[in-house]
Amino acid sequence: MQVHSDWYDGIAKQVNRQKGTLSERDYKKYKLDLLLCLAERADSFSTECSECRMFQHEITELTRGPGDLLEASKEKRSSYNKAISKVVNHLQKQHNLTTRRHNFAIWIPVGVGLGLLLGAGMGRIASGIPFGIGLGMAIGLYLDVKARKEDRLICPTGTADTTRLSKFALVLLIIGSLCFLIGLIAVIDHIFFGTQL
Repeated sequence: MQVHSDWYDGIAKQVNRQKGTLSERDYKKYKLDLLLCLAERADSFSTECSECRMFQHEITELTRGPGDLLEASKEKRSSYNKAISKVVNHLQKQHNLTTRRHNFAIWIPVGVGLGLLLGAGMGRIASGIPFGIGLGMAIGLYLDVKARKEDRLICPTGTADTTRLSKFALVLLIIGSLCFLIGLIAVIDHIFFGTQL
């Protein structure tokens, strides 16, 4: 079990207070679960990273703000979201952390592109697309699961959709496998029998 600093404990209390005063919709809108995860990660890296120490001050200011954002201008809400994005980007670049489903979102389009190239090379673009989708889904899911096992998720625990993620991954794995099989059958059919769709 990780021991947190007094700073993090104060942030957690502040976020929990906000949870009690904001509606569930506003709580999600202002990404307070993510803000708490960012605080936890900044706290864990603060001894070795000067930028994370700097972000601790910004996170402190952000946790005071969500209640005020309800009546705030669009610019103030935009700066709030930009500040959160800045911390996320730092954690991704400097500490090799990732967000949920990040690799999946990247590898689906890459897989489609590879499938298009494969299909174009065979003269059957439609055959390559499901193959590429399946391949992209498999690689993306593998990398996301690997990141979770290596504790490289910005929000490793705490959010309520942990079981939903497992069901989500299973459904995507089934869909990706079907796409891969359809594409593979089309490729094999083309190579060995020369048939066209």
